[in-house]
Amino acid sequence: MIVIVQNDPEVPCGVLPELAEQKRIGYEIVPAFEGGEYPEVHGIRGAVVLGGKMSVHDIAIHPFLDRVKRYIGSFLADGVPFLGICLGGQLLAEVLGARVCRNSNGERGCRTVSITSQGMESPLFRGLPERFVTFQWHDDSFDLPESAVRLARSESCSNQAFEWGGNAYGLQFHPEVDGRIVSAWSDGDERHVREFADREGQYRAHSRRLLENFLDIILRCR
Repeated sequence: MIVIVQNDPEVPCGVLPELAEQKRIGYEIVPAFEGGEYPEVHGIRGAVVLGGKMSVHDIAIHPFLDRVKRYIGSFLADGVPFLGICLGGQLLAEVLGARVCRNSNGERGCRTVSITSQGMESPLFRGLPERFVTFQWHDDSFDLPESAVRLARSESCSNQAFEWGGNAYGLQFHPEVDGRIVSAWSDGDERHVREFADREGQYRAHSRRLLENFLDIILRCR
């Protein structure tokens, strides 16, 4: 089973459950913002922590984030394959001692990301072109943690993806969204909706390949 931690009711899992089912991987969605129970780390094969409109610095407003950070630390200690998306990637970076910069290098909409030479050798990016289309929706950004490897960058944000410890990955972009989610986040701004619709074919192919690669990493860690 994999655990998908949802930090924000407005930032859902997108295509992740569908892809997990196709790989015959069971999953449990944990709505962390509700303050309920978390599954025990022992026996969990992989973990994904999703994004959210809050910042990693907003512990006083969203105290559950401190619990999510401890949960991430438990996955790292157990060597569980881990993927942090946007806020999830920032939380991973902070757990690893890196700085998360408020209102720095923010991006909105479809943006091209470049894979580094190390990233081209990473199993997370297997089969992707050196430059590919992502969907971005962030204000904050993370510094690279100590001992981490930068896997991808963009013109506006130099740290788009990193790997730490061999099987923990942090992303600044969103590979999980679909048109419905983009429309909800755009809140009436049709520019992002039209842009996503125009580039959805490329985005879908690249993003699904990345997520499938992560699920394959989990399967290889049996």
